Amino acid sequence: MTVQDVDRMSFAEEWERWHRAHEQALADPHGFLAITSLRWLSPEPTRFEDAPGAWSSGPEGVAVELADGEELTVDGTAVHGRYVFGAIAERDSLYAEYGDA
Repeated sequence: MTVQDVDRMSFAEEWERWHRAHEQALADPHGFLAITSLRWLSPEPTRFEDAPGAWSSGPEGVAVELADGEELTVDGTAVHGRYVFGAIAERDSLYAEYGDA
């Protein structure tokens, strides 16, 4: 066995580990494959039946206006009132939790 063979085996093993973790993340109950709708946001705050708050997008990025009694959890922190997510980079993810979703 040569050094190149060992390097190839190491790469293949690392890729397999990454691929398994990637597939598991996609299939997670809150992963990409769980998406049930996509919404295009405008500057005008809009409510959707499957999420609390009125959602919009503008120069400051994505924002939500939560009414009294509405709550989201972002990065483990409860959010109330107006919350600005800011600009979210392409292929980046940020999850706002609500109930079991």
